[in-house]
Amino acid sequence: VRRHQQALFLSDICGASGSSLDERYLRKRPSTEQWSSLKFPIERPAAKDFRLWNIAIRQLVPTAGLAVRLGKFLHSGYKKWEWRLCESEQHLLHAQDGVMDVYVPSSSSSRRWKKAISGCDIQERGKPCSVRESTANRVTIMSMAPATVQESLPDSFLDVLREWGNTWMWDSLKLLGEDDWLVTAIREGTCIAVTDGSYIREIFDDVCSCGFVLECSHGRGRILGSFPEQSSRACAYRGELLGLLAIHLILLAVNKVAPKLEGSVKIYSDCLGALNKITTLPTNRIPSGCKHSDILKNIMIHCSNLSFDCEYLHVEAHQDERKAYLQLARPSQLNCCMDIKAKNVLWGLMGEVVPPQGIFPLEPMAVMVGREKLTSGSEDILRFWCQKKEAREVLSHRKVKVLQPDAFDEVDWRAVYQTLNDVPRMFQIWACKQVCGVAGTNEMQARYTPNHCKKCPSCCVEIETCGHVLSCEEAGR
Repeated sequence: VRRHQQALFLSDICGASGSSLDERYLRKRPSTEQWSSLKFPIERPAAKDFRLWNIAIRQLVPTAGLAVRLGKFLHSGYKKWEWRLCESEQHLLHAQDGVMDVYVPSSSSSRRWKKAISGCDIQERGKPCSVRESTANRVTIMSMAPATVQESLPDSFLDVLREWGNTWMWDSLKLLGEDDWLVTAIREGTCIAVTDGSYIREIFDDVCSCGFVLECSHGRGRILGSFPEQSSRACAYRGELLGLLAIHLILLAVNKVAPKLEGSVKIYSDCLGALNKITTLPTNRIPSGCKHSDILKNIMIHCSNLSFDCEYLHVEAHQDERKAYLQLARPSQLNCCMDIKAKNVLWGLMGEVVPPQGIFPLEPMAVMVGREKLTSGSEDILRFWCQKKEAREVLSHRKVKVLQPDAFDEVDWRAVYQTLNDVPRMFQIWACKQVCGVAGTNEMQARYTPNHCKKCPSCCVEIETCGHVLSCEEAGR
């Protein structure tokens, strides 16, 4: 019911006074109305659920009101207020069913208002207020909230990027040109953005990288950047998505500086799969099990409602291998440069400590398992760390004593895990028994088979234990 009513906080169901209940939450929200600017899933609660909901919110907000009134508004919030008072024009505005009615003061009282105009276009202005309907086309204002303080716009998109935090993606960012060239280029449609990703398994099997550039085709300026990311899901495709994420976040930061900016940006990539994925993102939910959902969800939630247009275009990869650089179109030239830039990031990490996987800007939370981020489609990461924790305890147990904790940490368990996942199930079982010293050797079989010889069948000298199986020097074994 709460999701159907589009309520998230206690302040959502409270009236403008901050102490009384907004009684429209006692009735079922029509499917045609939106009570919040946030996106909520579609719910169809039963009548008995609404009866329980009404009892619950009446306990949260009694008829007499909250004992402690809510504080002042910190920002405009997500709730769409049905009633607003515009004091400068002496108009009470009522938004409902996609239209707005205008009320004017009644001559009998300053708190009473009567309907004057119906069916206007909705305009969100004035202070939120709560009213009580007196008679037909007449209402009484019960409470009014103070207007929220309008936040000043940031000076540049760099201030926005710093405000978002998690600035590791922008460590190598370089800017050329005037401060406002990007806004001008977007407005005039001369801004192009190009990205390319890289993944070199022979250097790092768990690191990918990307390079990206935003440039004005009229030469006003350029923004260059690149960064690596360590992830068990590293691949060339993820590198392409990382570059597209970086471009979208920069464009979003520009949109925060100029909220009403109109124009267009051309975004180029040599990966058709990544471009198709971005252009076909759903509006409210990434399907479960979708790989790289942390990147896709960030773009879907924050970058899908830019005030300007984004045109996604494909550029053929590695054109510099067949043509001279000067013969290529500008997007192709930039794609070749970003390919080299992304590869240089990986080559530069050779011999260095690879930074751990970080949280993206605007990513509200992340579940880290060890050094890795857990996302949908990465269940094997959780399985690996759980099994590693259990193996550490079992192998160092006083009755087993196979590996002490210090020695256990020296083993490359990631390589062991990947290797065992690629072999048949029966070999996995044998390897487990062999490590624990309970494999079916002659010494083990002699424990439950009378008169069974314990000697090694190859050398016929040593007793065949699990350790001897690995160290027997007999030719052919």
